[in-house]
Amino acid sequence: MSESEKPIFYIAEELMTLESAAELLKVSVNTVERELREGRLKGFKRLKKWYVFKSDVFKYIREGATKEGGEETE
Repeated sequence: MSESEKPIFYIAEELMTLESAAELLKVSVNTVERELREGRLKGFKRLKKWYVFKSDVFKYIREGATKEGGEETE
């Protein structure tokens, strides 16, 4: 592979669709979309579809548990 053919960067994290994030969180697609629009869950829109990194879903779960009075364990 020549220098001009090499990708500029690699995405090392798994990208999730709105539907797969909802399945992981065990909530409706509408709930995930609302959390994304209101900025509580980090994600981005590309060609009218929402995407989130799996690590951001796990971060959302950890922060949600902490805000609800749970303790974060390591």
